[in-house]
Amino acid sequence: MINLLLLLFTLAFIIIFIGMILISISALYKSRKNETVKRDVEVGGVIVLGPIPIAFGTSQRIVKSLLIISITFFIIVIVLFIMLYSNMLPPKT
Repeated sequence: MINLLLLLFTLAFIIIFIGMILISISALYKSRKNETVKRDVEVGGVIVLGPIPIAFGTSQRIVKSLLIISITFFIIVIVLFIMLYSNMLPPKT
C-alpha cells in the first residue's frame, strides 16, 4: 500500500512539474511572437473549498466547463479515497 501511495505522490508531482514547465514555455513562446491580431480571450479559474468548487470566469461557457471538470475531479478523488481506505480497514472477526 505504501508503494501505491509513493507511486501516486510521485506521479502527481511529475504531472504538476510538467504542467509548470509547459506554462512557462507557452508564456515565453507567446511573448516572443509579435502579433497585432486582436483575439477574444476567455479566462477562468476554480477555487475548491473542501468539497465545494467555486468557479469564476469571463463567460458562462468557461464557468460551466470549469464546474464540470472540477466536479469530475472531485468524484474521481472520492472514488480513489474509498478504494484506498476500503483495503486498509482491518477484517471483521
